[in-house]
Amino acid sequence: MAKVFLSYDRDDAARARHFARALEQAGHEVWWDLHVRGGAQFSKVIEEALNAANAVVVLWSAKAIESPWVRDEAAAGRDSGRLVPVTIDGTEPPLGFRQFQTFDLSRWRGRGTTSTLRILLGDVAAMAPPVARPMAERSSAHAPLHWFRWDWRVATAAVAVVLTAIVVGVWHPWSADAAPTVVVRPAASDALSRSLARDVAVELGSLQGVQSNTIRLLSETEAAARRPELIFEISQSSASSGTAANVALTSGTDNTIVWSKAFQPGGIADLKQQIAFTAARVLGCAGEALDPHQKLRDDTFKLYLNACAQLAESTVDSAPLLTGFRQVVAQAPRFAPAWRKLLLLEANQIDAEREDGPVPADHVSLLRSHIAAARALVPGMPEALAAQTSLLPLDAFGPRLQLLDAAKSAAPDNPAVLSRRMTTLQSVGRMHDAISDASRAADLDPLSPAVRASYVDALAYAGRIDAARDQVADVERLWPGSTVVKDLEFRFNARFGDPRIALVFARQRALKGLELNLEARIDPTKIDPYIAWLLKDRDPNAGHLGVLVQALGEFHRENELYAVVFSWPNRGDLAQLEDIWFRPALQQFRRDPRFIRLMAETPLLRYWQTTGNWPDFCFDPELPYDCKKQAKLAINNIAQ
Repeated sequence: MAKVFLSYDRDDAARARHFARALEQAGHEVWWDLHVRGGAQFSKVIEEALNAANAVVVLWSAKAIESPWVRDEAAAGRDSGRLVPVTIDGTEPPLGFRQFQTFDLSRWRGRGTTSTLRILLGDVAAMAPPVARPMAERSSAHAPLHWFRWDWRVATAAVAVVLTAIVVGVWHPWSADAAPTVVVRPAASDALSRSLARDVAVELGSLQGVQSNTIRLLSETEAAARRPELIFEISQSSASSGTAANVALTSGTDNTIVWSKAFQPGGIADLKQQIAFTAARVLGCAGEALDPHQKLRDDTFKLYLNACAQLAESTVDSAPLLTGFRQVVAQAPRFAPAWRKLLLLEANQIDAEREDGPVPADHVSLLRSHIAAARALVPGMPEALAAQTSLLPLDAFGPRLQLLDAAKSAAPDNPAVLSRRMTTLQSVGRMHDAISDASRAADLDPLSPAVRASYVDALAYAGRIDAARDQVADVERLWPGSTVVKDLEFRFNARFGDPRIALVFARQRALKGLELNLEARIDPTKIDPYIAWLLKDRDPNAGHLGVLVQALGEFHRENELYAVVFSWPNRGDLAQLEDIWFRPALQQFRRDPRFIRLMAETPLLRYWQTTGNWPDFCFDPELPYDCKKQAKLAINNIAQ
């Protein structure tokens, strides 16, 4: 086992005793003595003990970060690759030590074990030399400031280890009803790969509470006694612009790779967090697929794991995911998690197709048959209720929200249901309720960039641009280079952010109309030519009407906007703009009483009146009219 130098501030001696005991009971030899704290005459003894240690465990606290002794001891551990940092009160390590993942044991009070403590003990064990030196070789000169000697407590721990090994060999306590296990290991022996693996394991351990605990994370010590079902192997890869990494999830049974991903170069701290977030998401999928009551075949498991892992990062091209999940349900028709994801993907596909024109009849038929199959498997499946909204007409606001309310009631903590309900709430002007659902979804599923992107949309469309911008920066930091991030950056900057950034995207995608819009936002002298171009070359469809409405509102041409919408030849197109009417660009447009008259020509006004759920803007104290009174006038005018 390892020799451990325990560094701490003398005011934290009581907490240090807990760590010394835990390390000792794990079989390690611990050097610590509160009497030498601050005693310069003992500097040589401390230095010798520090040099002899295999691991330097530093207990950071508000007091410790101010201690020159603790800083020096921590620096010695850092510079020699032996540092194991711990925070015991939530204090962040001082500058120079923040590049290392710190074990957060601020809530541990010396009783029991936690996943973080197990990983810490495993890391310390991994630092031990292959063959420990005999006790007789140790110098007796250090007796006053001793390595704790073998005593009955260490003997008891050793006996427990032996008994555990016997039990492991005979009983197998992780039978079919136990959670599958995973360990994080370096795939190479270099220092950075070891550091990545260790720090990702710590971060991953802290994220397990977010997951459903369907998979148990093992320390290296535990994995040595018990073969894990899954192994994450992490290694650095060469890159000219920063540190990159390769991650592979392999089967503990036959060492086959079941999932892998290359992470792009970036800062070391961000890279570790990206890997941990992605790994936790993959483990959530693996936990579903390794459920002993519905365990998948190896080939189906790999198929599901890859499709599931990509799901949270794909918002644009869903075709490969649809293919993957359809293959999974074909091979495992009673595997409910795949049905849940497939239904919402197919519903999203139909919603996107509806924006561009008629929806293919076979897509509608397929979704309807899949909803029936899923309900036969799991009656009342919330995702089936949510997906059913895509089979309703766009203007069926009441029935759509009734289905989504029923789905939320059945599964109040389902992020997918909450995200889908959010978009419908936006379409009827209930922006604050939409933010509430989106925020809750992001809290429930913080590992999904797609869910976080939906939260950004909810904030931005409600006019909370600064809060949305902060969320965009967070998404960019956590998932750089993903499809979701690229799409989010483009959409946010195109509507609310820097038009120069969005212009680069628009030119790459050959979006001529958007290019003109962005150029007008950059150069006000181009606004009039852009508006003239829109009005002259308009197409008689809802898509072009949406562009007109957005542009005229954005450049404060409210009178021209009213002239356009009231003279638009196809009145049915008005009902298809529910995602535009309530955007920040149309705030002044909504302050005109004519807006309620316009809404009377859409199903929105009927929804507001029959449900009593009026849009948020109607409660603005500075709104120069009363929505309900204007609604009655508008209805009377139409009746006449």
